[in-house]
Amino acid sequence: MKYLLSVILIVLVFTAIPQAYANIPFMSPMGLGFYILPIILTAIFAMIIEVIIIVILLRKKSLYLFRTAILLFLINVISFFLFLIVLPLFFEEPPSYLIVVSEALVVFFETYVLSKATHLTILRKPQGLPLTIKGVFLPVLIGNIVSGLLGVFLLMPAPTPTLPAVGISGQGTWETTLEARDLDGDVTTIEAYYDKTLDITWLADANYAKTSGHDHDGRMNWHESTAWVASLNINGITGWRLPKMSPINGIEFGGWSSCAATTDFGTAPTTTDGTDGGWRDSAGNPVHEMCHMYYVTLANLGLLKPDKNDPSGYSKQLGSGYKNTGPFKNLQPSFYLTSTEAEPTGMAYIFHDYGGIGLYGKDSTPGMNDPFAWPVHDGDVGTAVPRANVLPRTLE
Repeated sequence: MKYLLSVILIVLVFTAIPQAYANIPFMSPMGLGFYILPIILTAIFAMIIEVIIIVILLRKKSLYLFRTAILLFLINVISFFLFLIVLPLFFEEPPSYLIVVSEALVVFFETYVLSKATHLTILRKPQGLPLTIKGVFLPVLIGNIVSGLLGVFLLMPAPTPTLPAVGISGQGTWETTLEARDLDGDVTTIEAYYDKTLDITWLADANYAKTSGHDHDGRMNWHESTAWVASLNINGITGWRLPKMSPINGIEFGGWSSCAATTDFGTAPTTTDGTDGGWRDSAGNPVHEMCHMYYVTLANLGLLKPDKNDPSGYSKQLGSGYKNTGPFKNLQPSFYLTSTEAEPTGMAYIFHDYGGIGLYGKDSTPGMNDPFAWPVHDGDVGTAVPRANVLPRTLE
């Protein structure tokens, strides 16, 4: 029985992680640390705060601090996953009061487990932890309030800046493979670009959800994005969708992550002549529209230096990110959704200029970490814009 609590804690961790994996954006082999790290840091900070307060309030000079710290860390990580990430999954539209309920459950869970740990042996020390519910509740409450405020700070992404429109001549294929299209009847303006290589039309505004007034910042989860894109009617033109992707082997997605597009996850090489770069099938055809735009059409660099001799290497290269935006405006250095669903059920593929291809929980609670949607249309739509109107526009 003395090991029962330890077993329960371990089971809870492994039960919670898959749910958290599906609910946090971009939880891929490469992107995992983007969100796990802040949670772990918050748990460590909560543990430190709680240990300090317990020592001060109980004045227990003989308290086994190291063992207490380990237990508090485990409890914090488990409770964060269970009640702040897993719990919202049970609600299609989580109510506003859920965050209060979740925090209350965190405090209750930590207080209960810690108070019941009197006879728990950690690191084979038989003395246990001399703690009671009365002695634990206040430290846990204060620790969670302080660490919760820090957690909001750690998990709150910086406002996504709108990238300046910088079309770098000679970088990428955009000057030869993109053709300007008018969608509003005024050929002095450009609303879209036809991609001759992919045979699709991209909206010129990469954050049209915001500029059209549909969403205050353009961030939407997968369900919201797909519904919005499918409902678009731009001056009579319907049938818009999100960019899509296919497996490089033509059969199924797989592989861990690589930096040379040798698997379906990770980053890819960049090209300027369109003959290589991004993800391609065995015949050399592009299989990922968003990645082709990033790595080939605009020829921006991925975070990792591609090395086909060592595809799992993680050597960073300078100059990654949207240095070249081509003729587009409002490109976001952030997540962009694809329409391609993934296994396990409930996931969709996502692209980020920093980490390449990853996964996103389709049912993720709408919030500050949601990605952006860039509408595309099959084939060539709109009216061709005279060349004289194109050149000044591309360099704005």
